[in-house]
Amino acid sequence: MAEYHVGCGLFGTIYAGTMMKQRKDGLQLWRSKSDVTDEAVSAVLTHFITEMGNSDKTKLEKVWGVIGNRKLKVTFEIFASKEENNDTHMDT
Repeated sequence: MAEYHVGCGLFGTIYAGTMMKQRKDGLQLWRSKSDVTDEAVSAVLTHFITEMGNSDKTKLEKVWGVIGNRKLKVTFEIFASKEENNDTHMDT
């Protein structure tokens, strides 16, 4: 059975597929891949919504280490659509 991988391209597209065997220079190339950006984003959002629901929370913060010894902090907040949200950084 093929081993599937998920990765993000240079322009933010999320791919899922199988990889070729690793080359001698350490580079690994896709054998076949599909753009799964929308499905992946939806799955991640569903994951955190479920996590908030299971812990009876409306807000959740997560921190991950990223390239360059930096940290990425993401805050998820769920609220009724009738509520006002004055966050100017909100992407709708």
